[in-house]
Amino acid sequence: MPNEIKKPKTYDDVVVNEVLAINAKIETNKPLECSTVLFSINGGESFAAVTQDNQTATIANAAAVFGVLTDGIDSTKEAGVLVLGEVMLDGAASELKTALFKQKIIVRG
Repeated sequence: MPNEIKKPKTYDDVVVNEVLAINAKIETNKPLECSTVLFSINGGESFAAVTQDNQTATIANAAAVFGVLTDGIDSTKEAGVLVLGEVMLDGAASELKTALFKQKIIVRG
């Protein structure tokens, strides 16, 4: 239906099993939806979104720590990031799923 309103994803839509989540600074200049895959190269002090442009380089970076945003945000601020557990992600590339799995984040969907 063309007039359908897409409901934003919530924690319950994304997180199947949370083992470890942290609050961290999320660096962004645009709104990010709950379920956005994030990375950190400073040990989890702050995170940024994995995008089509930076995905390959980020996965190859041995210092990168991955997480999944558990809150929707509009700008740079503190938010919840799942760093260990099980999530539902639609359309994630197989190499990204592998990188998340190596960090003990299991991707369903």
